[in-house]
Amino acid sequence: MTSNTLKIIRLITPPLIVLILGVVFLSFFGLKIIRIPEKLEDAAFSIPTIIIALLYYITPFRSWANGAHHKHINENIRSRLVLIANLRDDPVKYSWKKVKNVFYRQIDSDGSLKKRSEDIMFNGAIWTSLADLTVISAGYSIIGLIPLFLQIRKSLLSLTVMILITVLSICLQKLVTRKHFSMGIDQLDYMEQFRRNEIISDMTKL
Repeated sequence: MTSNTLKIIRLITPPLIVLILGVVFLSFFGLKIIRIPEKLEDAAFSIPTIIIALLYYITPFRSWANGAHHKHINENIRSRLVLIANLRDDPVKYSWKKVKNVFYRQIDSDGSLKKRSEDIMFNGAIWTSLADLTVISAGYSIIGLIPLFLQIRKSLLSLTVMILITVLSICLQKLVTRKHFSMGIDQLDYMEQFRRNEIISDMTKL
């Protein structure tokens, strides 16, 4: 998977989830306001989908869902590269904003790391999609409180389903995060074994 493919997936996944969960949510009340197009391309690149994608993109919802996990993974990379370079750790001098340039430079300079990076990007696509599912299903859960308050038939069932989807996506997100963390460690192990001199050179320039 390329970085451009990952960007497209991250852009169109949220509106597709909104569409699918919207159909599920409304079906409990016998409403068919939203319909899923027969072709994925029609759903992914329609005007409503693009609008939702852009609105979601500028909101912090995704970072709320996986920000803590992302920060943990980035900190592991940062501290490990400082350790590989045999430097005294200084989170200010060797901040993630600076160290990430060293990290990606190693990937761009090594074919094996590029291949590993493609696998990580695929896992990352699943990771962020689950974060989106968590946010959007939680949103539908909140919306589901309205028909419950109005005592509309099947409102409790619809709310329960949305809550279950939210809980399930959170659990799956944690599992995928562990895999992402493990894949990052494999990358760093390779760097320490085969690119130590390059890392020392780049890190000492920071």
